[in-house]
Amino acid sequence: KYEYIAAGVISNSINRPQNFITLDKGFNDGVNIEMAVLSPEGYVVGYVVNCSENYSVAMTLLNTDMRASGRLLSDGNAGSVHWSGGDPAVVDFDDVSKYASLKEGEVVVTTGFSHYFPEGLTIGTVESFELNASQTTFCARVRLAADMARLHNVLLVNNRAADEVRALEAMPRPAGGASNE
Repeated sequence: KYEYIAAGVISNSINRPQNFITLDKGFNDGVNIEMAVLSPEGYVVGYVVNCSENYSVAMTLLNTDMRASGRLLSDGNAGSVHWSGGDPAVVDFDDVSKYASLKEGEVVVTTGFSHYFPEGLTIGTVESFELNASQTTFCARVRLAADMARLHNVLLVNNRAADEVRALEAMPRPAGGASNE
């Protein structure tokens, strides 16, 4: 279901609100927009947002415009992963059920709900957490598994089924409670 392409990082930023990396592979190498970008160890980095014949640009987790879905490895409770700026080694993990078995050191992985990332890729580990102001969900700080400041090589992941799934999801749905009878 997935194809992998190795690429080199030729430009990387970590100190802006919207950070990107430029890669030395493009359309001619099989790279497409929306391919996942992973560290060589398989940790989540970001996804491709622009591509030319020989180069591509990826938005990283260190971009305040990016959101990803994550889940706790231990109990499967899901939440939203995003970066609020500041520390380039830490992201926020919000909207996690207050009934989750959240603890420091807990591993956060991808859910597989997006077309970008395969399920079960490591995002990072929980450093701290607290209930939100309304006491309904947890907000956690997660230390990234990928060292974003030291990216020299990455893996690009192409979900070969993504186009078929998108086309299916875009099809009109039957009105009412249509059944298979």
